[in-house]
Amino acid sequence: MRSPTPTPTATRPTLREHLALSVGTVAMVTLTAFADRAVGTALPSIVRDLDALASFGLANAGPAATRREQTAIVDGGLTALGPTNPLS
Repeated sequence: MRSPTPTPTATRPTLREHLALSVGTVAMVTLTAFADRAVGTALPSIVRDLDALASFGLANAGPAATRREQTAIVDGGLTALGPTNPLS
């Protein structure tokens, strides 16, 4: 008679284990949103004062392009790791 094989139990990550990750993630999202809001608010006035309307599009697209590049780099690194549990 064979005994049933025990199934592994999944553990839920707790806040205490991943506090630094949680705080860092919230801080980065908040700072990024604040920086984008500040650029979007101040840039039209700066462009008008410096008479640099030709550079407005490039300066406004810079933060968005940087985020896309960061996402592509991080995604490539995580894809190379394979299907692993990210919080283990």
